[in-house]
Amino acid sequence: MLDTPTSTLGTVPQHSDLYFETELRPLYSGIYKHGEREYHRAGKSVGVFRTDTDQYLGHHKENSYTLVDNKTFFGGIENALFHKFGDIPIKRKDLTSFNGARCTREWIFPTLKTELKSGSSVSIINFRSIGRNCFDGSSRCQIITGEIDGYCSNGMITGSYDASSRKRTSGFDLTSLLSSVDQALETYDSSVKVYQKWAESQIMVPYVKAFFDSLKGVGERKADKFMDQYAKEAANRGQNLWAVVSALTAYASHSSERFPTRDTGNNHWNETLLTRQFEVQKWLSSQSFRHLEQHAALV
Repeated sequence: MLDTPTSTLGTVPQHSDLYFETELRPLYSGIYKHGEREYHRAGKSVGVFRTDTDQYLGHHKENSYTLVDNKTFFGGIENALFHKFGDIPIKRKDLTSFNGARCTREWIFPTLKTELKSGSSVSIINFRSIGRNCFDGSSRCQIITGEIDGYCSNGMITGSYDASSRKRTSGFDLTSLLSSVDQALETYDSSVKVYQKWAESQIMVPYVKAFFDSLKGVGERKADKFMDQYAKEAANRGQNLWAVVSALTAYASHSSERFPTRDTGNNHWNETLLTRQFEVQKWLSSQSFRHLEQHAALV
């Protein structure tokens, strides 16, 4: 993982674990015939291979996939962000999983921030963007926008991330993907106003427990863990909706003793956390959360 100190958008890192090249190669299968191994073309699929390590990253139907290397993909996003915001301070985090089959770069903007008061704590909510490039077909190319809480490093995904996704089919055009950057700040401004309202909305504990118990895909044990995390958050933020949300984003942002990620040897923890952030985004858009909001009282 590359976690760079604060730099600027105009100062692009020259070295990164993301900067490896790939190529498409025909795939072959081997069979033994008359005591000798023979190789034959394996259907009409091609494989994606790293040129530096020769590692296989994934396969796709021939002529259906456009290969876009990380330096081109993330560099294109950097240029779009630079044209949008200028040479402002930036903090980058580069992550790879499954030998480079899945890659992300996160941009956190220290100067694009809003102060949020909740209980005895004051959080600085920074704007952030995430680029995601997958060579194994597990996901579309994505630009994801959201916020990060400087108080605890909890991250949130906001808005419709599917609108910023594109399939890597033949004729893939990065320009069409970057158009979503123009709308990102508007989403950020409106989201922070909602968060402040949540921080000012008190909620009784029984309603919080009922909410966690009702979440799709959450069993009794995980719901209890969410309640424990909520108690920790409420001690600083107050018994309000923002503390409820912070309990969920803590689960989605950190591999902790309460919410660990499995170690499979593929360095996939960042993919797990990003998946959890998508999950939290759905929970916060659910009818269960709407019901919780209805039971909250503004102070």
